[in-house]
Amino acid sequence: MFKNAIKTLLVLVITGISFQAVAQSSEEVEARVKEDVMERYPGIEEFTIQNQLVRVMVEFELNDTSYTCMYSSKGKWQHTIYAIDPDDLPQEVKDGLDKSKYVEGWEVTAAEIYDTPAKGVQYRLTVEKNQFQKKYLYFNEKGRLLRDALTL
Repeated sequence: MFKNAIKTLLVLVITGISFQAVAQSSEEVEARVKEDVMERYPGIEEFTIQNQLVRVMVEFELNDTSYTCMYSSKGKWQHTIYAIDPDDLPQEVKDGLDKSKYVEGWEVTAAEIYDTPAKGVQYRLTVEKNQFQKKYLYFNEKGRLLRDALTL
């Protein structure tokens, strides 16, 4: 009985230490993310951080535009995305769309800037042919279609 009490106490102590380490780690990640956001976007006044354990999402407004930034669970920046008017797309991207197979019968319903550390700035267009056929199209700054992906 005494051994069982010691084992139970030991398990509780180890569990408590683990929870404290996770809490500190989470706080450190959020501090790292906050610092990066402030450095990356110096004009923002307030933002929300949602720690989703597997990733950290930051949302804010800047110049009347809503931004969403994603960070890894360790606080490393993965990408930022924000909407733009499809009419404001660079001419190179418009030309790339006109040369793609998505020109006839497809309508651009949304345009976003998709900025990543590895691939730089990309333009993500949402195109629809009908309510069942919708895709994301990713273009680089030169108007080259990099990839397409299904969307709902």
